[in-house]
Amino acid sequence: YSQTLTTTGGYAPYTYALASGSKLPAGLVLTEKGILKGRPTGRPTKTVFTVIVTDANGVKMPHQYKLELNKAPSYIKFSYPSVSLVYGWDQEMTAYAADANGNIIAYPNGRSHSEIYYHSDMANICQVSNEGQRGLVRATGVGRTQITATLKGNEYYEDAKSTYSCT
Repeated sequence: YSQTLTTTGGYAPYTYALASGSKLPAGLVLTEKGILKGRPTGRPTKTVFTVIVTDANGVKMPHQYKLELNKAPSYIKFSYPSVSLVYGWDQEMTAYAADANGNIIAYPNGRSHSEIYYHSDMANICQVSNEGQRGLVRATGVGRTQITATLKGNEYYEDAKSTYSCT
């Protein structure tokens, strides 16, 4: 996150500082040049804080700001060896969820705080097992199907869903 605060009136250059008692969400900082930047690390929240702007003549003016942190978006990516299934054989499907920066937030085997669940839209063609939090895919017929991976969000991340077509 990066946002530059702007000021009108008074005489440039301006300096910026948090007012006594004001706090920014964890992971954010305010520079003397008025840049609010960083990567928020806390839960989604609404924060009210006051910034003291000082102009070139030493005149100080307080400004109050409201900042709302929302849940981060998440995305599911598939890593699967083949789009073709062999009748009666199990093949492991791997998917992972990542945030907008590509940081992995969930694995299908439950190694993190969120889990990915799989299902097939046509069980007569393909069945998916979630045992052990991994996606085991078994071809049970002939045809085209879609496998859906779903991640239930938490207090930090939004829900995510993705589909994978296979034959």
